[in-house]
Amino acid sequence: SIGVALYLNLKAGPSYGAGLLRSHSLHEARERDYFFILAWVCWGAWAGLGAVTVVRRFLDSQSAVPVALLIAASPVAMNWRAVDRNREPRASEARAFAGEILRLAPRRAVVLANSDNETYPLWYLREVEGGRPDIVSITLPLLGAEWYRAEVARRYGLLDSSSVLKLKGTDATLRVICERAARQNRAVVGPYNRESKMLSPNC
Repeated sequence: SIGVALYLNLKAGPSYGAGLLRSHSLHEARERDYFFILAWVCWGAWAGLGAVTVVRRFLDSQSAVPVALLIAASPVAMNWRAVDRNREPRASEARAFAGEILRLAPRRAVVLANSDNETYPLWYLREVEGGRPDIVSITLPLLGAEWYRAEVARRYGLLDSSSVLKLKGTDATLRVICERAARQNRAVVGPYNRESKMLSPNC
């Protein structure tokens, strides 16, 4: 995990590095705690093994395992309220934000998004809650990645193979998306304008 943090040039996040670094130091835009997943998995395995070893010293082997599992699971119980996001205000804000976009989008629209922060709430409402399955969302910054263009072509038929294999620039890629969307009787709208609260036509 230390190697990953160094290799990927991890900067301080909103919560770690606070009080240690100057206020104008470079920070990550959001928490990047997934950098440490390998360390957490290793720590968890060692903690579980340690709990079993300690409990076996005091109990017979039949009752040691359930007690050790309870001890190993205690961090989940003790930290659940801190990590449970069900009642977090941002969750309802994200749902309302995505709901507004879905409400404004015409039937069978291709909705362009400026970032994954706009895309994820849309995916949630569409895929989990079943809202507006007729809509396709495309994240503009990801169009630079060949794998993403390949997915847009494969799933929605909105790009041709030459646009997938070679990036011709965002504008040229959007022209292909607009042409193919028109053939499918789809309007291309967005990105969502927070000030005007509008999804303007794009093509």
